[in-house]
Amino acid sequence: MIIDTWRLAHARKQRVIVESDNLLQSLFIFQYRRSYYLDYSLSLGTEWTVCTSPIELPISDVGIVPMNLATRDAIHYVLPISPILVLQGLLFKDPARRPPQQAVRGLTLSLNEAEYLLDCICASAISEIICSRQLPNIPASINRAKANGTTFRKIVRPDAITSAGMKSTNEEFRYRVVSLELYKQVVHSHITP
Repeated sequence: MIIDTWRLAHARKQRVIVESDNLLQSLFIFQYRRSYYLDYSLSLGTEWTVCTSPIELPISDVGIVPMNLATRDAIHYVLPISPILVLQGLLFKDPARRPPQQAVRGLTLSLNEAEYLLDCICASAISEIICSRQLPNIPASINRAKANGTTFRKIVRPDAITSAGMKSTNEEFRYRVVSLELYKQVVHSHITP
């Protein structure tokens, strides 16, 4: 009954928003429980490669950096695991294109590939970039990423999510059908377009 109402609203160009006391906490708990096993199974279908970088790479406060590869219909994951080692994953959105579980490969990055990853890692950060030593080229990396069209959605109020999953919540959700314009306003009050 409720789902039918939402489908009808969606057909009328309306959207459903979720409201809750302490919404980010509720969503974190709900998403964690819902997606833990899905995330684990997706990681098994991801092609993982440990790469050696010719330049030092920082780590973003985002941790694992997901990048949508529209041309390959895949998601590219980047996770620096030491200053010169980076774990990369390639997950095809089409399950038929995913390889069977395989061994993690090794690869040496070219200087251009490493600089591209440096730019992406720096541009993905919300508020912190962690390095083993001070890297003077971080502002230039962020600017190069922006110039190349590499962008990431940013959280409007990072302070509101720093304790996500750490507080108690009643997990009561309220749903409201709203116009598309109001829906966009609500979404953009949490993340940038």
